[in-house]
Amino acid sequence: LGLHRVDVEVVAAGVLAVSVVALAAVDAYRWHRQQRPQEQAALTVIPFTAFPGVATSPAFSPDGSRIAFAWNGDPPHGDKGFDLYVKALGSETLLRLTQHPSESISPAWSPDGTQVAFQRLAGADSGIYVVPALGGPERKLRPTRMPTTNFNWVSWYNFTLISWSPDGKWIAFADVAPGEEHARIYLLSTETLETKQAPISPKCVGEGLPAFSHNGEYLAYWCFLSENGEAVVYSLPIRGGQPKKISPSLAFPYGLTWSADDEKLIYSLYTAGNGNLTSELGEVTVANGSTKQLAFAGSAMLPTVSPRGDKLAYSSLSTSFNTWRRDLLHPESPAVELIPSSRLQFDAQYSPDGKRIAFASLRSGKQGVWISDDDGS
Repeated sequence: LGLHRVDVEVVAAGVLAVSVVALAAVDAYRWHRQQRPQEQAALTVIPFTAFPGVATSPAFSPDGSRIAFAWNGDPPHGDKGFDLYVKALGSETLLRLTQHPSESISPAWSPDGTQVAFQRLAGADSGIYVVPALGGPERKLRPTRMPTTNFNWVSWYNFTLISWSPDGKWIAFADVAPGEEHARIYLLSTETLETKQAPISPKCVGEGLPAFSHNGEYLAYWCFLSENGEAVVYSLPIRGGQPKKISPSLAFPYGLTWSADDEKLIYSLYTAGNGNLTSELGEVTVANGSTKQLAFAGSAMLPTVSPRGDKLAYSSLSTSFNTWRRDLLHPESPAVELIPSSRLQFDAQYSPDGKRIAFASLRSGKQGVWISDDDGS
């Protein structure tokens, strides 16, 4: 496993005021057999965004220059659910693609980069949709249903994750057939909008989190063996054949993606430590099923590798402190969060004319000095 350096991380506020969910992208993240695992130690991580709220479900554009993701921070703190956004690496311009109060939303790019497909979890409006990558009206391709039974370890947001095949012909997704309780893997034709179910193993209580290989020859997914979190990775040949078990039994999976050379699968697992629920990245070798933890990522989930294999994005947990302002002439007025961020910031100082604020922040991944207007922008 050869990892060169971490380039980008997307960060957002999480469950508590000091918790965040973050998306991260690793630059030059290629798997070369001649390189050594210890090269992981050279990696560092810097933020891709520092939005308040929860940002999750990252998906790379085909050229690796943009990331589509779900965010619930506009309006602040997710009062109206998640929407779909696109942001280019190296830019602070944010493009909003949807305007719908979704419980969850997970994107996947078309191979030509002109469209973004997504699965929306929103009651009667749940389904597979597609929207122009530069903005425009969305179009519903088919309705979907979430599982009705309750796994005791993960939310149904897990099942909104989808994947668009490299040849552009199929969108893989999880759905629950009428009269059923558990999700299964389906393939939606982008040409005819017809749906076919992937072959299933009798051992699978449910299936989810599909991911096409970069060469388009295989579809990987999680096979849930029980409702207590036990699962294995399966790989299905797209041109025909039965699914093959890839990994040993693992607990609490949440995310799945292929390495650049399609020889490994990178996944995330929920873990419990010191009384807190966290997550970690791991990888399984397709040829022999061997697994190992990827320690470079820290607390991480929902990994995804760019089509060219040079970047890795994932969600992560971290802690933040934000800058607030109180009116000294009107002490009865409540304090206002002035410069919201999901990264640590401190030592705010007004400029002599009161029009600007200088402050220290870790929003770029390293401590630096930042300046905002007096309104926090």
